[in-house]
Amino acid sequence: MGGLFILLSYLYMSRQPPSYSAYAEVVVKDSPYPMYGEFPALFQDYTTKSTRVAKIKTNAVLKRAIKTCIKYFPDALDEKGKETDGIISYIEYLRAALQLNHDKDTDIVRISIVDINPQKAIDIVNAVAEGFGEQALASIKEGITNTVTFFDNAIAERSKELALIEERLAKLPAQTPQTPRQVAMKQEIEKIEKLRSALSEKELLESALEEKVKFLTSALAEGEIPQSRQVVDVSATRTERQSDKIRDEILTKQNTMSALRQKYTEQHQLVITLKEEIRQMREQLNTTLEKERNIDAIRGKFSAMKELADTRSQLEQTKKQNSRIREQIAEAEENYKKLVETLQTPEDKMSDQRLAERLSLESQQKFLSTSKQSLEEIKQKLIANQNLIQSPVEEYSLARRANKLPSPGEKSLPLTILTGLIIGIGSAYMLEYMNTSIRTEHDVRRYVNLPMMGMILKIKEPEQRLLMNIAPKSPLSEVFNTIGTLIETHAAEKQGKIFMIASSKAEEGKSTITSNIAVAMARGGAKVLLVDCDLRKAVLHKFFNLDNAVGLSTYLLSRTGSRLEYTETSEKPSGRDTASNAPDGGGTEPTHIALDDVIKPTEIEGLSVLPAGPHPKNPVGILKSDNFKQMITDLRQKADIVLIDVPPVSIAVDTVVLAPLVDGVVLLVSAGETNKDEVTFAKRILESAKGKMIGCILNKVTVESRGYYYYYYYHYYYEPYKYYRES
Repeated sequence: MGGLFILLSYLYMSRQPPSYSAYAEVVVKDSPYPMYGEFPALFQDYTTKSTRVAKIKTNAVLKRAIKTCIKYFPDALDEKGKETDGIISYIEYLRAALQLNHDKDTDIVRISIVDINPQKAIDIVNAVAEGFGEQALASIKEGITNTVTFFDNAIAERSKELALIEERLAKLPAQTPQTPRQVAMKQEIEKIEKLRSALSEKELLESALEEKVKFLTSALAEGEIPQSRQVVDVSATRTERQSDKIRDEILTKQNTMSALRQKYTEQHQLVITLKEEIRQMREQLNTTLEKERNIDAIRGKFSAMKELADTRSQLEQTKKQNSRIREQIAEAEENYKKLVETLQTPEDKMSDQRLAERLSLESQQKFLSTSKQSLEEIKQKLIANQNLIQSPVEEYSLARRANKLPSPGEKSLPLTILTGLIIGIGSAYMLEYMNTSIRTEHDVRRYVNLPMMGMILKIKEPEQRLLMNIAPKSPLSEVFNTIGTLIETHAAEKQGKIFMIASSKAEEGKSTITSNIAVAMARGGAKVLLVDCDLRKAVLHKFFNLDNAVGLSTYLLSRTGSRLEYTETSEKPSGRDTASNAPDGGGTEPTHIALDDVIKPTEIEGLSVLPAGPHPKNPVGILKSDNFKQMITDLRQKADIVLIDVPPVSIAVDTVVLAPLVDGVVLLVSAGETNKDEVTFAKRILESAKGKMIGCILNKVTVESRGYYYYYYYHYYYEPYKYYRES
C-alpha cells in the first residue's frame, strides 16, 4: 500500500506545472507614529511589532494590492469600479498564499508568494509591500486629522465660555480687595475655583470611565465585542486554524485552474469541474471562518472582561479622589462662609458679594484662557509637524524577478517516500490492531494464560492431516509425540487418566487433533482409548473406518432400560447389534450391551475407539446421567490414557457437563481464526464448570506468523517434514 501511494503521488506531482517564488522586503520601525515635539505620547502605538507585521494581511492592505493588480483579479471590481463579492474570495486567496518571515534582529519582513505565473508573483508581492506602507501612512494621517478636529472643537467651546464670562464681568463694577477680610475672601475664592477646576477635570474622567464601564458591560451582555478588543494570537502557526488549511487547498486548486486555462477553454469539463470544487471549498471556508470568528469572540470576551475590571478599579480610584476634592471644596466654602458672616453692615455685605463674584469670574477666565492657549499651541504644532509624518514602513527591496522552484515531483519525492513508508507501516499496525484473533504464542500467553503444549502448522492436503497416514518418524509425528508426552507427564503427576480436548467453536480441527494425539501416544507404547462424546456430530469412527451403528449412545441407553430414541439423521443399530431391528418409527427396544462390546480396536496397536453411536434425541440428558458417570469410572480400567472428543463450547453445553468429570482439559485454538473473546469465554466457562485446564494447543499456524519461535519451529520441524513428504 505504501509503495502504491509513493508511485501515484510521484506521477501526480511530476505532472504539475512549475511554480515560481517572488519576494519583497520591508522594514517595520519600532515607533510607527514618529512625531517630533513636546507631545509624542499623543501618537504612541502600544501594539507589539508582531501585531504590526500581521497587519500586512489586513483587508485594507490586500484590497489595495488587488486593485493595483486588477488584471489578475478581473472579478474583484464591476464595470463602474465598485467592489464585488468576488473581492472577498481574492482577499482570502492572498491571505493564504502570502508568507511572512519576520527577522526580529533586523526588523526586516519578507513578503513572499508562490504562483505558476512568475510575473503575477512579482506584481502581487510588490503591490502588497507598497500598499502596506501607503495604508500605514494613511492611518497615521487620518489620526492626525481627527486629533486636529478634536482640538478645534475644544478651542471653540473654550472661546464660547470665555465670551459669556467677559459679558458677565462687563456688568460688574471694577473693584479690588481693600480690607484684610476681602483679601482673605479672595484667597478662599481662588482656592475654591482651583479645586472646582480640578474637580471638573476629574469629573470628566469619571464620566468617561463610567461610559466605558457601561459600554463594556453592555457589550459583554449582548455578546458584541468590538474587533479591536479581540485577542488574536498572531504568532500562531497556520496549521492551528482549519481555515488556513482550506485556503491552502483553494490556492492549490486555483493554481491548477490557471494551468488548465492555458490549455483549455472555460467550457472544458475539467475547468467546469474544478470551478465547482473551488466554489464548494469557498463555501466551506466561509463556514469555517464564521466558527473561528466565534472563537475569537470568546477570546475577545475574556479580554473585555479584564479591561472592564481594570476600568472599574480606575473608576473607583477616581471617585475617591473626587470625594476628597469635594471635601476640600466644602471646607473652603465653610471658611468663606465664616468670613462673610463676620460682616457688620448690609453695605459691606453687598460690596463683598460683588467682589466675590468678580473674583470667581476672573479666576474662571484665567483658567479658560490658559486652557485655550495650550490647545492652540498643540494644534499649531500638529499642523506644523504634519509634513514630518513618515510611514512606519520602508520599502527595503522590491521584487525584480521570480525564482523557479524545483518541480513538485523532485521537491516532494523524499516527503512522498516518507509518507508512503508511514502509511505502509501505519496500515500494517492498524491491521494488526484490528485483528483480534489468536495467532501467536505471545497471544496465547497474553489472552489465554495457559501453558503452550504445541503449535501445529496449517496443512492444506486433507489426507496429510491424520497422523495414521504419516510415517511415525516424520516431523509432524514428533510434534504430536511432544503433546502426548506432556499429557502423560501431567497424568503421572496428578494420578489422572481421562483428558478432554475442547475448542471454543467449530471447524478448529478438534477431532483431528484429538485423534492424532491418541495415535502418537499409542505408537509410543501407551494403551489409549479414544472416546467420541460428540453425540451431535460424531466423526472419529470415519477417521478409523469403524461402524457407528453401536456406540456410546446405545450403551448408555441400554443401561437405562428405556426405549432407544434417535434423530432422523442417525445411523440406527442393525439386527445383529440389538435384540430386534429398529422400526422406521425411530427407536428400538432396550437390550443390555456390555462396555467391551462397544469399544472397538483399530489398525494402530494399542489404540481403541469408543464411537459415539447413533445420535440420540437428548444427548445432554445422557451425559448427565449416573450411568455415564459410572462409565467414566469404568473406562479408567480399560486403558492407560483416555482421550475424549467433545462438541465445541459455543455450540453445545455437553462440553461444560463433561468438564468436571475428566482429569484435565486441553484447549485447542485455531490460529488466525479464533477470536480472543471466544477463547477467553470458552476458558472462563470451562473453569466455572470446575474443569481443570492444563494447557493450550495452537492449530493451523501459518508461516507468516511473527516471532523467532515460529521461524525456529518451521525450519527445524516442518521444513524436514516437507522434504520427507516430497521424497
